Amino acid sequence: MSFLLALSLIGLVKSVLIALLAVLNAILATFATIAVWKTYLAVGVKVALIALIFVPVVGVAAYFLWGRKKVEKAQA
Repeated sequence: MSFLLALSLIGLVKSVLIALLAVLNAILATFATIAVWKTYLAVGVKVALIALIFVPVVGVAAYFLWGRKKVEKAQA
């Protein structure tokens, strides 16, 4: 009888350890997902800031280099 009890306890411990391993795996997968999305968010914010700063600066520079002459020529 004690042999069967020992086997059932070993099986129970094994099941609990496997369940804990599954929980740990889920937690680590969640952390990895958050890390990946943080990277995407950081890259997206950098691209958005570059677009918000670079595009108007290039537009103003193009106007002063080329567009101003066109406008002055059209008004004259």
